[in-house]
Amino acid sequence: MIKIAVISHDAGGAEILSHWLKRQDYIFSTVLQGPAVKVFKNNNVQESNNDLFEAINDAKFVITGTSWQSNLEKEAIYIAKKMGKYTISFLDHWVNYEERFIYKNKLILPDEIWVTDKFAFDLAKNIFKKTTIKRKNNYYLNNLKKIIEKKIIKNKTGNQNYKGL
Repeated sequence: MIKIAVISHDAGGAEILSHWLKRQDYIFSTVLQGPAVKVFKNNNVQESNNDLFEAINDAKFVITGTSWQSNLEKEAIYIAKKMGKYTISFLDHWVNYEERFIYKNKLILPDEIWVTDKFAFDLAKNIFKKTTIKRKNNYYLNNLKKIIEKKIIKNKTGNQNYKGL
């Protein structure tokens, strides 16, 4: 089975990554910092918090979130590329695309960028013309929809325990 390294700092990327991971068959190690630690824990995704270099070295490929103000994911892409590892980054937002990949004053792009909606896909394709851009399911959003639908159904059935969203 393929082992991957999962690197994340910000909450948005951690939500998308953790929900994606729950539906995969990969063996994975994580390097989490900041809000991502709590997100992975809350989503019941096993975290290992390995050393960044070790996690990348032991992995077949690396998948990251993207942070605008943290360098964790940028450093991971930089190290992985130096080691010849395939890199993928999930973009979870529609702003500061290039800034999310500037490390040591250089644009360090992953081999692939994944997005979850058409607007982000078109924007990324326009900005990163030579990088593979793929649109993936947003399992985090799908999960939120299910939670909301359950609460609406409970409300419609007259459940006295309904406390709103």
